[in-house]
Parts: sequence; C-alpha cells; structure tokens
Amino acid sequence: MLSMNSSEQLELDVINKVNSNKITIKQAMQILNKSESTIYRKLSKLRNEGVSFVKHGNCNKTPKNKTCSTLEAKIIDLCKNKYKNYNRVHAWEEMSSNEGLDLPLNTFKNICKRNNLLMKNVKSKRRSKPRHRRRRMKQKGIMIQLDGSPHRWFGRKKTCLVIAIDDATSDPLYGEFSPTETTFACMNVIKKVLNKFGAFQILYTDKAGIFGKDPINHFDAVKRSGFSSLQECLLKFDINTIHAQSPEAKGRVERCFKTLQDRLVAEMETYNIRTIEEANRYLNDVYLKKHRENFAIEAKDQKLAFTKILPSINLDEFFYMKQTRKIKNDHTFSLGNIIYDIETYEKNLSGKEIEIRSYPCGKVIYFVDDEEVRLKEEKEAVS
Repeated sequence: MLSMNSSEQLELDVINKVNSNKITIKQAMQILNKSESTIYRKLSKLRNEGVSFVKHGNCNKTPKNKTCSTLEAKIIDLCKNKYKNYNRVHAWEEMSSNEGLDLPLNTFKNICKRNNLLMKNVKSKRRSKPRHRRRRMKQKGIMIQLDGSPHRWFGRKKTCLVIAIDDATSDPLYGEFSPTETTFACMNVIKKVLNKFGAFQILYTDKAGIFGKDPINHFDAVKRSGFSSLQECLLKFDINTIHAQSPEAKGRVERCFKTLQDRLVAEMETYNIRTIEEANRYLNDVYLKKHRENFAIEAKDQKLAFTKILPSINLDEFFYMKQTRKIKNDHTFSLGNIIYDIETYEKNLSGKEIEIRSYPCGKVIYFVDDEEVRLKEEKEAVS
C-alpha cells in the first residue's frame, strides 16, 4: 500500500484528471503551480509507472549516513547495562570519553527514543504527526474549500455551519447555518457562491457522505448522505471535486472554523441571536466583512479565475438529489417502504428506471427517459 501526504494526494488526483481529460493541462499548471513540461513529465510517468510516480526517487532508500546496525546494537547494550542510570546527555558524554563513541548527540538521542532507553529526566510530550504544507492556489476562484462544523453557535442547541472559503486567500465567501450538515445545506452554500462570484474550478472537501445511502428525508439522513448527487450537479458547470484524505489536508477551512467558534459565537451572544434566520443574516451581512479584513490575504495573482454564470440560468433547476428505482409490471415502484403508483401512461414503463429528483425547497419531480411523469395520489405502505 502506497502512503501519501496531502500534497502527493492532490498531485495524483490532478494528474489522473488530466489523463482522463477531465481537466486541461493549463488548469493542472494552475492547481499544482508547475510548468507545462513538468505536467507532461508527470503525466508520462503516471502512464509508465502508475501511481508510484508521486514519490521521490530517494523514497524508502537507506541514507548513506545511517548509523550502522552493529554500532547501534553496542549503544543499546551499554544503555541497558553500564549506563542504565544515566540521563541521555550524561550517557553520551561518558560514552564519548570512555567508549570511544564518535556520534552526534542528536543521533544518539534518536537511537534512545526509538528504543525507549534512558528515560530519566525525559519529559513526556505529545507530538503530532508531521504534516507537509500544501501551497495555496495562485488565483482566487481556482479552488474552494467546503466544510461543515456542528457546534453550539447560538442558543442552547447545536447547529451546523457550512462554509465555503477560497483556497488562495482564505476568504470566507459564504456560510449558512442549518439544523444538520446535509447535502442540501452544501448545495445552498454553493449556489450562493455561484450566483455571487461565478463558477470555480475545484471543490475541495472531505469524504463525508460519499459512501452514504440515498436519504428519504435529508433532515433525518446521516452526515451529507448522497453527496455524490452534488458532485454530479457540479460537473454541469465543469467543477471537479477532490476529497481530502485527512482533516489536516483541509487545514485552512479548519482554522477558519476555530476562529469563528471564538469570535462569531461571542458576537452572536452579545446581540442575543437565537434563530437560524437571524444567525445567517448576521454572519453574511455583518461578520464576514470584518473577518475578511482581519484574516484574508492577497492572492499571488490578482486576476480572478471565476467564470461568470449567465443571469438567465436558474441554478435551482441544476441542484437536486437524485435517486433511481425500478418500475414494476403494474407501473409502481417502492421508496422508503412505500409503494408509489404512476399515473396511466401510453407507453409500457415496466422494467425501466424512474429518476427521483428532490430539490432543497422540498419539491420532488419524477422522470422516465428524461420525460416527466406524475404519480397518483394513492400510496401504499409495504407490508
């Protein structure tokens, strides 16, 4: 199994998308901050070597300056016996003087750490896993990070804030509170971003919901259930989705939430905000402007990468949750332990799939072969 850090994961995902013609070479150059020749070279390596091309050639090779196993075994024996009551610095000094040890102090300490030796006077310190920082995008509008944070933002009950920030500037473009973190809540935030700024190129988010089952009622569903429906909707605007492999990989939006949980909560408590409607209004009309001035940074390239969307396009028609069911011989189908009956239709629909489109506003429309069909009012519970 190949282990990759967040930068390598992004590089692999982008080069794979270039290879499958989902994005262009120019877009890959912007995302990875690499030259055209580098992108072509990595594309060639992907085709010849597979996914291992993301690893450096020296990866997993033994360094030339590695301490030999014989010397390390000798040090371990001395630490366990002759110098077992010494601290590490004292033992290193004595071994250098008495045993002819020619080894840097840090190398000696590392040997002791690996083998849990000479723990005297060693303070216990919790250390996080080392991470590799991923560079920001050069332009605003290339990558948008999306995430949700359940928290007691206002009042006594927890609500979820879904927010979208620009990767190049850490600018929070839009946020919205909802009872839970659902795919519909994410759709509402993305629609607002598309309406205000235009289409971006990449949505960067975690894996929550991509393996979830299709919900019957999205408010009762698990976290972001049916998120793949949103990915399909975004492809209509040439927006690709990349999934972060860990919370640290989307650290910019995580740090944004940390700041919001400190400042926004305090301000909403001051102004006695108690409802979702009031919180959404205060967040987007008042708070985000101040947050942007204090914490957003300038993009390296001031040219915007957003693609404007025509005012004639109704985004509400493009964003919906999709489910499919097979139509039975009697022109019925079951959904959520309920049998639905299709209205009398000239054609025989038995055996075909019916597509159920659920919209954030609560509207549900049914399609067979891209033609809308209607249901009878009567419905029957599955016994």
